[in-house]
Amino acid sequence: MSFKRVLIPAFAAAAALVSQMAAATAPQSCNTPSCTTAGVPVTFQVQIPGVMRLEVGATAGATTVTWDNTVITAANVGDSTAVNPSGIANAGTGATGNQVYYRVLSNLGGTNVQVNAANVGGLACSAGGCGADSIAITQIATGNTGTVAHPTVNGGATLVPYPGTGIINETGFWTYQYSNATLPLSGTYTGTITYTVTDN
Repeated sequence: MSFKRVLIPAFAAAAALVSQMAAATAPQSCNTPSCTTAGVPVTFQVQIPGVMRLEVGATAGATTVTWDNTVITAANVGDSTAVNPSGIANAGTGATGNQVYYRVLSNLGGTNVQVNAANVGGLACSAGGCGADSIAITQIATGNTGTVAHPTVNGGATLVPYPGTGIINETGFWTYQYSNATLPLSGTYTGTITYTVTDN
């Protein structure tokens, strides 16, 4: 008997819930001229994921900034006159000249986003007769057109604060020049700057 006494209220509660759900979604009608039915609700729910994203250059391929011997010539090598790249592969949307597109995006709503730039070993000899010689990464001069300053390579981060909306969506262009202030051995030198973003 006690088993039945437990089950009967449970069945009754379930039946009441089903009845309420049916009432909430039941068709509504009216039957007089110019009448208006009761409302039939439709609820919408959208779940937005948290995301923090950094884009540098085109997303379709690796970005490569090149200075060849058409811009660094025997006549001007090492004369401390800054030189624009001879070409940039996959520079990104809208980039021209010595520009590379960037985008910093976050909806995490922290204090700010840190943009960092790191390099290991400068630009090392990769072809030609330069052997173990290298070019310091400081010979790559950086700048920006936009709101996010280029971070100091292997130095301080650039801080991008969250605005009152809690949304960061900054785009612009970082610029690159070869400072040309040293006289390395002849050859081809290759190095990488790696960019990261951190929410804090």
